[in-house]
Amino acid sequence: MARIPSKPLYMKKADLYDRILSDFPYVEKTFDKILLALKDYIGSKGEVEILEFGFGTGLLTEKIAKLEKVSYLTGIDPSGDFYSCARKRLKRYKKVRLIKKDAISYKHPHPVDIIVTSFTYHHIPDAKKLTFLKSAVENLKAEGILILGDEFISSFRNKKEKIKSIKKFYSLFMFYLKTHGARKETLDAFQNSLKGSLQGVEEFKTSLKIFKKQLTLTGLKIIEMIPIYPRRKSEEMGCKVIILLKT
Repeated sequence: MARIPSKPLYMKKADLYDRILSDFPYVEKTFDKILLALKDYIGSKGEVEILEFGFGTGLLTEKIAKLEKVSYLTGIDPSGDFYSCARKRLKRYKKVRLIKKDAISYKHPHPVDIIVTSFTYHHIPDAKKLTFLKSAVENLKAEGILILGDEFISSFRNKKEKIKSIKKFYSLFMFYLKTHGARKETLDAFQNSLKGSLQGVEEFKTSLKIFKKQLTLTGLKIIEMIPIYPRRKSEEMGCKVIILLKT
């Protein structure tokens, strides 16, 4: 019987996850762009209610909770360890509620104005990505927005090309980490992430082309795409913040 690869350590330990993220400057830039998009959207409105799909350890959740016009913020994440960490981080915010559940099957009591998700889509298995996006649509009000920050690989036509695209992505981002002085534990975790991508464990990165094709089946429309790294708008591969409207 083939051995099922185990979940990488950085996806099990919340403290390790936080340290690793602090070594990725583009993660903070992604959060900043998401917050700017939120402020732009809610600037002309009264109070808004937000759902966060995949709150992790609550790093972005806390930043959103500090926004004055956010009346209520519900975070959804299936990880027990991350849930415990995020609860401690966010316990002083009365308008925040955290739920340990998979966003794919989550149904909010009523539609909300905004859904935010950061670095979650690439952890959703390929066969469930469309369901994940449809879940967001079902939980959004008409003309509500989904703000998604995530990583994408180059387009591919078959399994061989996908492996090549995955390796190209990790090669580029490993260079990024080394030039920004990332610690050894971060570089080791990134290597484990590459193994996970190739083995289909926790990491399920896909292309923008496939993502856009999924959007045609959801009723979501891209209204802005912001490149984080690389910063070239023409670059298909990389980290991006994408603002989507429920039409």
